[in-house]
Amino acid sequence: MQAWELFKDKLQEIEPEANFAATKKKIEHMRSAFKREYKKVKELKRTGAGANDVHVPNLWYFNLLLPILDKKDEQSRCGLDTLSSDSEYIIPA
Repeated sequence: MQAWELFKDKLQEIEPEANFAATKKKIEHMRSAFKREYKKVKELKRTGAGANDVHVPNLWYFNLLLPILDKKDEQSRCGLDTLSSDSEYIIPA
């Protein structure tokens, strides 16, 4: 709860009437904007877009949150190898 309190206090510097509901709404908005930008970047990488077509996110916090999402993607890559004849679990190195 301490992190919410700190964020609320910072938000109140800009919006004096901010409460926990406003704080939660602000965080959700930031999260949605980040996911939208990340999806654009990931989609252009997947399609093999050229250097001129690369999407450059303009969110100030994009690079700060990127390592968290990359770590989450790395953890989700562990799965069942259906191509292997003995169907054993694959653990990423």
